[in-house]
This record gives sequence, structure tokens and C-alpha cells, in this order.
Amino acid sequence: MLRPFALYRPESVAEAAGVLAREGPDAALYAGGTELLLILKQGLLRVRSLVDLKRIPGLAEIRTDNGFVSIGATATHRAVERAAPVAAACPLLARVARHVANVRVRTVGTVGGNLAFADPHSDLATLFLVFDAVVRLASPRGEREVPLGEFVRGPYETARAEDEILTAVRLARWAPGTAGAYVKFGIHERPTLGAAVALMPAGGDGAIADVRLAV
Repeated sequence: MLRPFALYRPESVAEAAGVLAREGPDAALYAGGTELLLILKQGLLRVRSLVDLKRIPGLAEIRTDNGFVSIGATATHRAVERAAPVAAACPLLARVARHVANVRVRTVGTVGGNLAFADPHSDLATLFLVFDAVVRLASPRGEREVPLGEFVRGPYETARAEDEILTAVRLARWAPGTAGAYVKFGIHERPTLGAAVALMPAGGDGAIADVRLAV
């Protein structure tokens, strides 16, 4: 059962950041809510205010940006699975997104919510590490970018300040000839470990210039 709370529906990132700055630690950001609502119902988190980001224009956009792939925070896993820029630049990401949880979760759950929640079982966060992912954060003080490896500090812990909003994640486009794979290991259908690997070629002779591994 959910306890009563105030619901804010800002129409811009600046307006949402203002609500967070005013409400402080008693407010939580809400996008897909697949994980947030669960812990609220279980009583593991109590808030006085929820800030709904789904109505903010542009936050669900997926596009190519100066050679990078930019995925807006409210883009769903289903949208990532189907996005042409993702299929062209990061086909492995499209394939992994297609197998996140189930179709109901993929249709509602968002990329930004998944990263901000910092679940250690996150498929996308593990894979994003080998794409040199950078998250973009906005607050009343302005914007900043943080490498995903520094943003996620541990299970359910990130570098996001209380008044910051994760607005997008940017992925490096893999060079031609790059090979990658993602495998998730489990015991009795319980996910225990996700591993992503990428091999970057040095040229046309088959030599490997760089190897990336994220666990």
C-alpha cells in the first residue's frame, strides 16, 4: 500500500530541478516507476513528493549526436530496442534491450530510471560501460557530464546530487569491425552476474587494439 504523496508534473527540466531543490530529500524522481513503485509499496522508501518526468519534451529522444548515440532519460527499453540510431551504431545494445525482463517492463521501464536506480543486476548499465557511456545531469546550477563508471558508486548508490536530474546517457559509437557480446549468468532463474565484452580492431590485419570487459 502506498502512503499519500504530492505529485508534480513539470513541463521542463528546469521546473523539475526547481521542485527537487525545494522539496529536498523528501522528493523522488519518477519516470517508468517499475522499481521505484515496488520499493514504495514495500515500505523501503518513503517520500512526500514524486516528480513525474514523462511529460518533459525531448527527454525520450534517441538520436545520433556528433558521432555519439544519445538516449534520453525517459526513453523506454522498448524504444531502445526499436530505435534506428541504436541499431545502426550499437546493434548489440538493441539485442540486449530486447531481452530485458519482459515486454511489459520494457514498455514502461526507462533507461534513465534504470541507471539512476543503480541496480547491480542492470543489463544496460553493464553493457554501457564498454561503450564508454557518459550520463548528463542537470540542476539549478547547470549541467555536467559524468562517466558511468564514476556515476555508479555501488549497489543502489550514485553520484547524483539531490537536486540533479539524469537527462540522458551518451554512448561512444563502435568502430567498424568491433565485436561484442553480453552474457547473463543465473542460478535457478535468479540473475547473479552480467558480463559484457568488446574487442576493438587495430586495422585490417586482425590485430586487436583494445579489449573492454565490464562485470
